[in-house]
Amino acid sequence: MSVKWVKTEDCIPMVELERQFYNDASFAYLRKTIARDGFKPCYPVRAIFNKGKNRYEVFDGIHRTKVAQSLGITKIPLIDETEKLTRQQAIAEGIKANRTHAYYNAMDLAKNLEALAESLSSVRRHKSRGRPETVSLSALADLTGMSEKSVSQYLQLRRLPEEVQTLVGQGKLGMSHALVLLRLLKTDYTGMISELAQEVVSEGISRRELVKKVESIRKRGYYHEEIKVCAGCKRTFSKDRVSYVYLCPECVGKLFSGKLETSVNENRTKAMKTYLKVNNFVKKLEKNNKKVPAWLRARVEQLHQMWKEAR
Repeated sequence: MSVKWVKTEDCIPMVELERQFYNDASFAYLRKTIARDGFKPCYPVRAIFNKGKNRYEVFDGIHRTKVAQSLGITKIPLIDETEKLTRQQAIAEGIKANRTHAYYNAMDLAKNLEALAESLSSVRRHKSRGRPETVSLSALADLTGMSEKSVSQYLQLRRLPEEVQTLVGQGKLGMSHALVLLRLLKTDYTGMISELAQEVVSEGISRRELVKKVESIRKRGYYHEEIKVCAGCKRTFSKDRVSYVYLCPECVGKLFSGKLETSVNENRTKAMKTYLKVNNFVKKLEKNNKKVPAWLRARVEQLHQMWKEAR
């Protein structure tokens, strides 16, 4: 392959491969290296020429191009792949190149794969007179050198709420945790995904613990492993709080001081029982393929909120 030197200003990143989450440390190291040693011709960028923009669109070496532009380097070595690769193949080659770097973020990879799928769909839509054929996972896997399972998992990340995607992109939420949260999509508890993601980040919940919570929510609408009813005050309390099996921490203190008495404050317990009763009724309707009225779903949400706020 012949390498030629082109003006840095004539090179732009391929839009389908742009990233949102960069690794600042890696970017700073690359900038320091190029500033010290210059842009070596043995590491050329790869690009295709866009006639409409009259620019080379870089698909392999986007970081190096941006560093060269920030350092004011006027020319960089480039391999022109215009005659050899279609745009879709160039995107796939860019994904392959990025996957060799440890700092290729999961969300950026997911967005790049989605962009590749959309690009392939647009080509088929243009060529087809009827309904365009859906891009299969096998086609994406063949182009990128990934397994169909991996492609599917990354694409599923794009279905998460935006704030959860940001947590994954920032490295605060692991991909394995994010895939578990996807189980709540298309359920009555989709709105709890963001809340659970924040819990994982703030409390360091393991994947195994998260699986238990998610499955509990799907079946019962609450974290059954975390809820206990105190035998002393009859209030519910969290399992993760250190206590005796049947007493909440407050009643444990009263037990040791000899002041333990049965409390008449059962608001929280009553609220929980009411919610569970109505929620189980809704689940039975769904199991029998019966339509659940909107007002009833709203009532379930209202009871759940009353339970959370009860004291």
